[in-house]
Amino acid sequence: MKNRTLAVLAAVTVVVIVGAVIVNTRKEAFTTGTGGAFLLPDFAGKLNDAAKIVVASGAGSFTIVRGDKNWTIAEKYGYPAKYDVVKSLLLGLAELKTVEAKTAEPSLYPQLEVEDVASGAKSAMVTVEDAKGATLASVIIGKERFGRGGDNATEVYVRKAGDKQSWLATGSLQRNDDVKQWMRRDLVSVDRERVREVDVTPAGDAGDADKPYQLTKEKAGEGDFALEGVPPDDKVKAPYEVDSIAGALGALSADDVLPAANLRADAKPIRKVEFKTFDGLSVVVQLYLQDGKTWAKIIAASDATAPGASAEQAAATASAAPTGAGSNLMTPDEVKHEIEDIDGRTKDWVFVLEPGDQTTLEKKFTDLIEPKDKAKPKS
Repeated sequence: MKNRTLAVLAAVTVVVIVGAVIVNTRKEAFTTGTGGAFLLPDFAGKLNDAAKIVVASGAGSFTIVRGDKNWTIAEKYGYPAKYDVVKSLLLGLAELKTVEAKTAEPSLYPQLEVEDVASGAKSAMVTVEDAKGATLASVIIGKERFGRGGDNATEVYVRKAGDKQSWLATGSLQRNDDVKQWMRRDLVSVDRERVREVDVTPAGDAGDADKPYQLTKEKAGEGDFALEGVPPDDKVKAPYEVDSIAGALGALSADDVLPAANLRADAKPIRKVEFKTFDGLSVVVQLYLQDGKTWAKIIAASDATAPGASAEQAAATASAAPTGAGSNLMTPDEVKHEIEDIDGRTKDWVFVLEPGDQTTLEKKFTDLIEPKDKAKPKS
């Protein structure tokens, strides 16, 4: 995040807070003791100094670090964090406003989930530091409840770290104490209607139960995919299962990440799945097994065999495609930029995919077919 961006956030937040203070001075019922004050009144002016965010909960902790260009996750080898989540947290802290004082008795903290963070605790603590390690804000976040002020307001129980007094507060602050909520998880997004072919190649030692297979479609945006090589006595079990494989890149997402350099030479190849589109994109997803986890290496490239690989072919293919779902084919320049975007997200990393995505990519040929004449159950 650039300094200028944070400065703008700080300036906007200061305006909001100053405006709120002016309004509250007209309402004498609001006092620090009964609520209505900002929990961190000085934090808005320090937003531009934020350099580290530490999120701790009973399940563990992780650190978000500000770099020259973006924020990254230290425990995930410097993998990029979502800017929107960083921005939401910083503004959420700055705008958090007390509603009413709650317990200052430590034995009662667990009821509000604002106890000190320790193993098994239900609370979460967010600490923001500057580049020198000085604490700018540190708040223990507990239970949420729907606000009573309308406009979908959210109320949450909070306590400043080191302060006995707990509060019911209102604002937009989210706990986000799962590191996956901070990860840039979206990897590839290719509409299934662009896909013309999928080649699935299991590892050489997979055996007859997991043989290579191919899915094809003749025209963009029309009909189901055909499963090639179905034996004469068998049939496709469910066309939607075949189509789901072709659509696996629709929103391919990560659950975990590892630097590509950390994928060892002894990592066991599982299978390769290559997607080819009508407009010249090739995406290869290579699955490996290492340390009990399945890791996906993703490579995007140009597919010179596609009917839309050249400008002339792209125009002809696009004109032949029906309107609607199949009309979203890309030009060669757009495909080039798409390759660069995918490559920029994935080239230095391997990923544990979301369970649903991984299950789809691991479907075997035998999972997709069944006998034409299934034996009828005995009555």
